[in-house]
Amino acid sequence: MSAQPVITEDSLSTAQADSSRSSATALPELPTLSDSLQSLEDLIEAVAAKIPCNQEAPINQRHRRAFQKVMETYFKSLETAFPYKKLETVYNRHVEKENKGEK
Repeated sequence: MSAQPVITEDSLSTAQADSSRSSATALPELPTLSDSLQSLEDLIEAVAAKIPCNQEAPINQRHRRAFQKVMETYFKSLETAFPYKKLETVYNRHVEKENKGEK
């Protein structure tokens, strides 16, 4: 006849600790659907940023702002060189003289 093992509180707590350690390392936690979607969105943004003609790419936005500054400077210099605000009065003055001379 073989002797049956005696179960004590110490042996139970040791067995529970061993099972909790093995269950904690048994399976890796799978990513959730929202984590997967977020990683896909990040990947799409990274790929789209590398497309040369993408207007929303950070480098293209910097180029756009720099070009906008250059164009603003250019048109301000045109306005300074020729006062477009006075164009209407100059135009009306000379057109009226030409029309009176033709009649």
